[in-house]
Amino acid sequence: MAPLKADRSATLVRFLFVGGMSSFSYSVIITAIIQFTDLPIFLSGVVLYCLFIPVTFHAHKSFSFKAKMLKKGAFARYVALQVGCFALVSFVSSQHVDETFFLNTMLVYYITVVTAAVLSFAVGRYLIFDPQA
Repeated sequence: MAPLKADRSATLVRFLFVGGMSSFSYSVIITAIIQFTDLPIFLSGVVLYCLFIPVTFHAHKSFSFKAKMLKKGAFARYVALQVGCFALVSFVSSQHVDETFFLNTMLVYYITVVTAAVLSFAVGRYLIFDPQA
């Protein structure tokens, strides 16, 4: 494998690792909050999500993309990207996923999540983080 292609593959694997760990950690923490406290569920989810944004941003900057520099307005773009991806997945989920378990609803959800991840990777790679600098 050529060095450039290997580096892109490694970047993608690191990106998926950071995103996966962030999603998993969020799920575990919000589940614990819901299960063991009387805090408002929606507000807790929003606050926790907002707390995860700068942490995940830094992890993507230093680990996923190994960016030496950031593009202008990088953090604001990252926040907008996260809010947009969250809105996309939430909208599709609210329209097509219900308490009835069907393979097609699960498929729609996962296609949406993968679409958001691909969009997030592309925008992060080309419009937010600058590994070349």
